[in-house]
Amino acid sequence: MKFDKETSVKVKDKLQSIIATGKDNVEKAINDIQTEFEKRKDVIAKPSALTYGVSDDHKNIVISMQQKGTAVTLEPTHFATGQLLNKLKIPLGYAETLMELNLDSLLTNSITELSHKLLQKGVLFRHVDKLLKGVLSPSYRRMDAGPIFEAFIKQALSMGMVPYNGWNTDYRYSIQFLVPRVYTPAPGEHVVYGASISTSDYGAQALSLELMALRVICSNMAIGADVFRHVHIGRRFELPENEDTIELSGRTYTLDTKTIASATKDAMKMLPAAFEILNTKVEKAAHTDLPTEGAMAMLRNKNLSKDVLQKVKTMYDLESDITQLPAHKSAWKLSNVISLLAKDPKIGSADARLDMSGIAMELLQ
Repeated sequence: MKFDKETSVKVKDKLQSIIATGKDNVEKAINDIQTEFEKRKDVIAKPSALTYGVSDDHKNIVISMQQKGTAVTLEPTHFATGQLLNKLKIPLGYAETLMELNLDSLLTNSITELSHKLLQKGVLFRHVDKLLKGVLSPSYRRMDAGPIFEAFIKQALSMGMVPYNGWNTDYRYSIQFLVPRVYTPAPGEHVVYGASISTSDYGAQALSLELMALRVICSNMAIGADVFRHVHIGRRFELPENEDTIELSGRTYTLDTKTIASATKDAMKMLPAAFEILNTKVEKAAHTDLPTEGAMAMLRNKNLSKDVLQKVKTMYDLESDITQLPAHKSAWKLSNVISLLAKDPKIGSADARLDMSGIAMELLQ
């Protein structure tokens, strides 16, 4: 399909704007990831080295860790708090209720007692300065994402792809590149495709290479359809009997990342064919009628809040400006409603919004 001149100029200008800002976005993300990796420390601690408290605002747990005679205070992210409580079989909602009611001692005593029963072999705390980002098993090992991300970037550039965005969130790293070729899967719909490489060193996900679909005019983005997956490799690290904590050095994490980096490059060679298949799916999704009832049924069990679901329904029913959303009620429009909401910081954390972009992609499969 040929664009009219005005639309062609508009799409071209928007794509150029995306490309112009993409380099800065990715460079910043890479620098943030590298800085975090350099500052991050791993400590395996036994329960006897840990004391638990509650923050002044009664919204989170605070951990004091004795390390070589010095107390180190750690403030966990919401994700890390959930990991700790899950290991202790304490429901997060129950813990939050105790903190809201100022029943601090009931919560901290429970955590302490259960730690001595359930975490006798210790727990791996992965932290950046005072921010605790991962509460993991001692068998969980760090994988150096640097060489793998470098292989992804080099291969992407060799394929004519351009930087789009990057993320360093509470528990995820992600770098995204696009192919600057505009597809028109439906009248008025201008889409570019790309790839996102993501991993978590905090127990949230394995290394994955996923497809991206970006609606150019409004920058609504869907991410998903994993092309490649690597499960973290590791061996259990046992604490010496006479030690309550031990910090793991970089030498402890000697892993052969060359094999994984090579596999990543090989997987990326599949992308051009994958983009064509994805474009066919987008074309089908854009041309298939989907009434509101059917659209909402597709969102069952997608872990979306009632508030978000209501916003989705309202936006899906609106005859909105085509620059924001596709006009036709279809799976393509529903996907764009989800990805449009995923750009709103008020919806939730960066991780929650990335997960919503994943839902947007699932709707196209």
